[in-house]
Amino acid sequence: MSLNGHLIYSVCFFCLFCFVFAIAF
Repeated sequence: MSLNGHLIYSVCFFCLFCFVFAIAF
Protein backbone atom coordinates (compact mmCIF):
# COMPACT_ATOMS: atom_id res chain seq x y z
CA MET A 1 0.00 0.00 0.00
CA SER A 2 1.28 3.46 -0.85
CA LEU A 3 1.88 6.08 1.83
CA ASN A 4 -0.89 8.26 0.37
CA GLY A 5 -3.33 5.36 0.54
CA HIS A 6 -2.40 4.74 4.17
CA LEU A 7 -2.90 8.44 4.97
CA ILE A 8 -6.39 8.44 3.42
CA TYR A 9 -7.25 5.24 5.33
CA SER A 10 -6.05 6.80 8.60
CA VAL A 11 -8.06 9.98 8.01
CA CYS A 12 -11.23 8.00 7.21
CA PHE A 13 -10.74 5.87 10.34
CA PHE A 14 -10.22 9.03 12.43
CA CYS A 15 -13.38 10.63 11.00
CA LEU A 16 -15.35 7.46 11.70
CA PHE A 17 -14.05 7.45 15.29
CA CYS A 18 -15.05 11.11 15.73
CA PHE A 19 -18.48 10.39 14.26
CA VAL A 20 -19.09 7.56 16.73
CA PHE A 21 -17.76 9.74 19.56
CA ALA A 22 -20.21 12.51 18.57
CA ILE A 23 -23.12 10.02 18.54
CA ALA A 24 -22.17 8.70 21.99
CA PHE A 25 -22.31 12.18 23.49
